[in-house]
Amino acid sequence: MSSEPAARSTISVQLFEQADAACARAQADSDVHMAVCGGREIWHTLHALDAIVLAVTAAEAGINEAVDYVRFRENLAGDFEDRTSLLKKWTELPNVVAAKTFDEETPPYIEFRVLVRLRHAVVHYKWGGRAAPDCFNDLLARGLALPNESDWITAALTNQTAEWALATVSAMFIRLGELVSPVEDPHLWVWGRVGFSRVSR
Repeated sequence: MSSEPAARSTISVQLFEQADAACARAQADSDVHMAVCGGREIWHTLHALDAIVLAVTAAEAGINEAVDYVRFRENLAGDFEDRTSLLKKWTELPNVVAAKTFDEETPPYIEFRVLVRLRHAVVHYKWGGRAAPDCFNDLLARGLALPNESDWITAALTNQTAEWALATVSAMFIRLGELVSPVEDPHLWVWGRVGFSRVSR
């Protein structure tokens, strides 16, 4: 029996689908904290928390699954995913496979870097008037966060941030597939295909 990864629904696809469902709930939700930014309605929703955390978790699971696939094909070092940060895995893996990688100063990577920092700030949130993290200013600049909120976490958890989180992770997987362009057994390369397209909208 082969130990080759099976062409099936992966954990990362299932996590992405859960994040997408949370994003759909965020779009259907509404709150007293509402504003219009750049012609778009924006409101606070706790469902954005699910979308952000699950989207980044899907990205981490997916890149680790892709590393396993490449390890099977390319004899990649056994501790690659253990010694490499999430952001670094996304740039190093396509470089190992195809000698090319993401441009770290353009989308989707620059958006992904902000998203990973946001997830980190959210899951390590400290009560008690701490200053907003730098990634919050990035959200404000993109029109994703509520302006004029006293608490940055309330301002950051919006329907628009949820939508952006899902779009960012989807774009990362699609770009990874373009960079790697697997030609040998492409049916086994599930990352960047239909599993990471948006299903709820």
